[in-house]
Order: sequence, then structure tokens, then C-alpha cells
Amino acid sequence: MNLSIDNRTLKINLFSTCNIIDVYEHTNQIRANIDNIERIEIDASLVEEIDTSYLQLLLSLKATAKQSNIIFNANFSPEIKKISEIYGM
Repeated sequence: MNLSIDNRTLKINLFSTCNIIDVYEHTNQIRANIDNIERIEIDASLVEEIDTSYLQLLLSLKATAKQSNIIFNANFSPEIKKISEIYGM
């Protein structure tokens, strides 16, 4: 995951594989950078593999954004789009 902040926008670019091995570190990186954010943009267009733990991270991030009135935009790969429809992302 690459993470950057630009003009109060948290930009997250996901790699092709997103799994439990990375969830703890990525969660901490997001938490450390979410203060004073107005928008979250996720580029997950390259994701080929994602496990349920990482999907849960994305669902939690979306819920946090909604609770905090943060705009949430995501560009999902076809694999994530299939799963996101099931989970209502």
C-alpha cells in the first residue's frame, strides 16, 4: 500500500495482493494519517487477490468515513467489485 496526503485528501493505492499479513501495518498507517482529512480516495484497480481480513479493513474505513462525514471514493478492480456488491460497498 502506498499512502499519501494531498490537500486534506488521504490517497491510498493498493498493491495486487492484499492480505492478513499487511492488515495490522496498513491499519496503523491509516490511523496515523486520518486526522483532519476531508476525503479518502482508494485506488484498488490493481488488486488481484484480497482476503476477508483486508476486505474488513476497507469496510471499516468506509464506515469510519461515513461516521466522520468524510467523502469516500474508491476505484475497485473487477475482483473487488464482485465482492463489494455482496457486502454493499
